[in-house]
Amino acid sequence: LAAMATFDVYLNSKPTSNVTISIASSNTSEGTVSTSLLTFTPANWNTPQTVTITG
Repeated sequence: LAAMATFDVYLNSKPTSNVTISIASSNTSEGTVSTSLLTFTPANWNTPQTVTITG
């Protein structure tokens, strides 16, 4: 059975333009991520985006 962990990501302050965060596993045999990119805008900067790690 694979273990799973989730965490929420959001910015501490409102950006003036879009902010893109790249997410990757350094060892995919240990764990994989549910998304490879998170994009925050001035409209959604403080809305948490969930990342799930499975492995």
